Amino acid sequence: IRDDEQGLQFSAPLYVANEATPAATISVVRTGPAVGTVTVDYASAPASATLGADYTTVSGTLTFGPGIVSRTFTVPIINESLDELSETVELRLFGSTNAFIGLPFEAALTILDDDNPVAFFSSNRYLVSETSSVVRASVRLSKPFFQVVSLDYAIGGGTATPGEDYPNAVSGVTLLFQPGQT
Repeated sequence: IRDDEQGLQFSAPLYVANEATPAATISVVRTGPAVGTVTVDYASAPASATLGADYTTVSGTLTFGPGIVSRTFTVPIINESLDELSETVELRLFGSTNAFIGLPFEAALTILDDDNPVAFFSSNRYLVSETSSVVRASVRLSKPFFQVVSLDYAIGGGTATPGEDYPNAVSGVTLLFQPGQT
């Protein structure tokens, strides 16, 4: 007879880890009264992440003894040097004993790529005369990227006063870098 008062589920539907992190910690929680011993099996599966290149597969069983309401397992992350988008690993709970599997019983682990380019101004200071009507500021990427990179920017703040020292506060403008551009 399966106990319908105790449940086991992921603590969140989404976990996020940086690619440079050795492993992501995933939490499974017990709901209802924490009496007796309950177990649940877990496993990872590739979604957009590549097994062996982005992460190492995991599977196992978590045991919750009396009074224990949370257990964790880790998913090893492989730090490679490819420029790519963030990727996802699927996580699943199944095969419980003495408890039902609650929601969410599926979760996702997003691995944030740390090899993407960094945007920066080409100078930390731009000097211009009050009689000039335009200031040209260069924005660069630290390296080429294989997809379009878009950056929003705004101008404002500092000691200059909008409407007096410069005509308007500029915002809502997007810079686009085409593949390969820096």
